[in-house]
Amino acid sequence: MTKTPTAILSSAVDIIETIVKPIMEREQRTAANEETDTGIQNCIDKHSQMMAGLKRKSEDIQSRQRQGKSEDIQSRQRQGKSEDIQSRQRQGKSEDIQNS
Repeated sequence: MTKTPTAILSSAVDIIETIVKPIMEREQRTAANEETDTGIQNCIDKHSQMMAGLKRKSEDIQSRQRQGKSEDIQSRQRQGKSEDIQSRQRQGKSEDIQNS
């Protein structure tokens, strides 16, 4: 039983497709998965950068708020000292007037 060249080639093609086709499909899926993984990692990296930027901004805002509160407290303390000094001066003048 001899096979014709066409039959031999047809059998060879069938064998190659049976072996190679699944390998090629797996390679394509692997490549697609790698692209997806790369895309996901890029999104994660961008998100991390954005979150780091927001954290820096938040810390900067908190720092400014603390600085503002500190300045406000100092201002109130100065105002209180000024009022206390003025009160003492008025009190002293009142006592001076009463003593005279």
